[in-house]
Amino acid sequence: MFVDVTKDAGRWCTRCEEGLCDDCEKAHRKSKSSRNHQVISIEDYRKIEHVSISQVCEHHGENLEWFCKSHDEVLCVVCVPSKHKACSDVIPISANSANARQSTALSDLEERIEETLRNVKQCIKNRESASNELKKQELAVKLWFLKQERK
Repeated sequence: MFVDVTKDAGRWCTRCEEGLCDDCEKAHRKSKSSRNHQVISIEDYRKIEHVSISQVCEHHGENLEWFCKSHDEVLCVVCVPSKHKACSDVIPISANSANARQSTALSDLEERIEETLRNVKQCIKNRESASNELKKQELAVKLWFLKQERK
């Protein structure tokens, strides 16, 4: 979790793509924003084959820089006008990946906001409960003084 720790990582978070020592893994699992991440052993991580994804169009030899949402297909600059001219939802891959990052960040932010809202509601309940308890104690003290005056 990058806290200037120089311990060896024994685990790997597949979502954060980050190595975790024992202490960092515990903190990672406790954090609301990362507790549902899949954490695997470093040994298992090393066994995963690194998949190489071609970034070049097999038909035109150009870089794949576009994405057609309708056809769920990556495209090069030649494919767009030749095969996807009628498609209205062709976007640059950089925009699509930025949207994915924003979506994840937005989801994490929504989780934090919901947690904060729950905490605020609990604080309001606690405050109301304490206020009611103070009113009861105030009434009890007033009654005690009234009884003392009557004696």
